[in-house]
Amino acid sequence: MEVANPIIDNLGGKIVCAYLTFGDYDSVTIVDMPDDVTAAALSMVLLASNAFKSVKTTSILSWKDAVEGMKKAKKVLFELPNEDPLFL
Repeated sequence: MEVANPIIDNLGGKIVCAYLTFGDYDSVTIVDMPDDVTAAALSMVLLASNAFKSVKTTSILSWKDAVEGMKKAKKVLFELPNEDPLFL
């Protein structure tokens, strides 16, 4: 956290919560960043710092944004091509 916190602050983000974990990653930190591009920049800087073995960034949607995405998806007309053997 000593390495990450100043970087997160510098990029305009804030740590929401952090946990130590068992499994593929030793910790999970939920960070509120201004946007996805800034979150990507955070991942790049953390990896470049060599303080972390690996960094995984997962963007999450609010329920409001997810419902908006569902409404947009519902409006898309889509039909699988049935001539292609890959789709049979």
